[in-house]
Amino acid sequence: SNKFQKTLFPQKGDIIICPTGTGNGKIKGHVGIIGSDNMIMSNDSRTGLLLENYSLNSWNIKYKNYGGFPVEFYRRTGKDFFRLLFQTILLLGRALP
Repeated sequence: SNKFQKTLFPQKGDIIICPTGTGNGKIKGHVGIIGSDNMIMSNDSRTGLLLENYSLNSWNIKYKNYGGFPVEFYRRTGKDFFRLLFQTILLLGRALP
């Protein structure tokens, strides 16, 4: 989609993704949103809340090193960024078992 641009240098508000099916099979993939100070907000399955529950380093340890996933970052382009960010947060909240 031309609404997203892959980036190597994540900024606050960017999407971080480790797609299920691309790792080594030990764990499922995950998606989050880059917050302040390289903290990552993602769905917490225990509480059902969107929490700042990873640092960029702890995400890489779990998903890249242990899970074997590629870690990709995407930035929303255009003026609809905040609408998409809100929709992503809602979708993450609904992604509970």
